[in-house]
Amino acid sequence: MTNILNIFIILLSLSGLNGQNNITKFRSAYQHGLNNTDLLSNSNDVSAINPSIIPFQNKKLIAINSSMIYSDFGIASYSIGASIPFSKVYGSSLLIFGYGNNTFKQNSIAASFSRILSRHLSIGIQQILQNRKIKGNSSSYSATTSIAITTRWHNWGLALVTSGLLPINVNENQIPTLKLGVFLSIVDKTKILARVKYYSNSPISPSLGLTFPLLVQKLFSTIAVQLNPTLYSFGINFKIRDRLKICISDQYHFQLGHWPAAGIEYDW
Repeated sequence: MTNILNIFIILLSLSGLNGQNNITKFRSAYQHGLNNTDLLSNSNDVSAINPSIIPFQNKKLIAINSSMIYSDFGIASYSIGASIPFSKVYGSSLLIFGYGNNTFKQNSIAASFSRILSRHLSIGIQQILQNRKIKGNSSSYSATTSIAITTRWHNWGLALVTSGLLPINVNENQIPTLKLGVFLSIVDKTKILARVKYYSNSPISPSLGLTFPLLVQKLFSTIAVQLNPTLYSFGINFKIRDRLKICISDQYHFQLGHWPAAGIEYDW
């Protein structure tokens, strides 16, 4: 009975309430503080959500992140990833991520490749392989493909990401997903971010985020609000050294509670 209850709680916390699928998936502490709203930054951990951004990245990036999903439930989540632009035309990334506890575990690996099509346009493709394991049962595997297109200029950008393509052994309520993201830089280091997410069997889920510097030069913050369901996010990011950054963030759902996260990024 305890195992069944634990599994139910996990599925509830990650799928949302009342059949909604729009609880944001954990990819990094930085994105967690923005409800996964940032599809277009070229200096933060974005490639896990939008693989086509990699050729526009300023530097190579490695990130390690962890979180406690809605802390009262005791479900841990993690991600370890790297994204590398090369030849000023191509980009690739590898991400390992998952969540679970002693009863239920889900682990995934995502690999992507992207390239510049023109000075301001790029395309990327990502393949995700997923493994689920319930205690006392055999493992199950599934796979999906994502395709993304990005146009990015000096102070604005637009990205379209379609996930859940070419599904293999995937539950139909997980696909498809369509994300449209925009960003506008209004002053130095301050950006307005917006994202609209659509699942085939759920309401449209809009999200609005803001990144802005704080009093200290190497410190900046993120805030975001999402609808359907309503989520509030906040994050603080600070550089220890020129290439090393720490992110601490939290996401709040009025019924499920707080979802804290922390991560570290290194670029070169």
